[in-house]
Amino acid sequence: MMDRSFMGMRLKVAGLLTALTLSLSALHATVTVQVWMSADDQFDLYVGDATASTLTYIGGHLGWGTANFYSFTANPTDYLYVVARDIQAVVWGLGGYVKIGTGPNVAILPGNNWDAVWIGNYPWPNNYYMPNLPTVQTWIANANANNLWAPAVSGNASPGNGLPWSYGPHPALGCIWQNIPGTQFQQPYDMILFRYAVPEPASLLALGAGLAGLALRRRKR
Repeated sequence: MMDRSFMGMRLKVAGLLTALTLSLSALHATVTVQVWMSADDQFDLYVGDATASTLTYIGGHLGWGTANFYSFTANPTDYLYVVARDIQAVVWGLGGYVKIGTGPNVAILPGNNWDAVWIGNYPWPNNYYMPNLPTVQTWIANANANNLWAPAVSGNASPGNGLPWSYGPHPALGCIWQNIPGTQFQQPYDMILFRYAVPEPASLLALGAGLAGLALRRRKR
């Protein structure tokens, strides 16, 4: 008869292997991303990995008060990247919602895991300038190398004043932006780079381990 301790060890090993398999599968599976977004005054939306080597342009819009919708797929280790800028020097902000897979609709607000980097100030005649994809990749690499990412703060735009009243079925709640480095101030004609994790890999690893644990408990019964 096989020793119970040996059988228990085999079950534990099987559980660990199952967790690893589920976690690796989750890390390689794509997830549907839905984005409702607006900016005062202009934005470009991208998706790509942490190094931006796979950076892909999704879409963009010039003109405040318009709710734009995008649906695409991303890898679980990807980020959403957004370049936003002020043009009219009245109010400024990036707002909307993000939905990852079957998760909730998460408003684009301070405290909701959006990081940002202040890129610069571009008044006339460069206030309509938007960077090309290689330039955005350079900015992301520089932010990574120099630890420039910081939590996004609240912008000046508000519903009906730089933001639409709603994003489809979702009410406009506010927006994000970033301060000038070393200050608590924002200024007109700023260009800001944002990022948002899709979703954190640790969450998927925990999911895999949890499912493996359930499988292990069922085998013990």
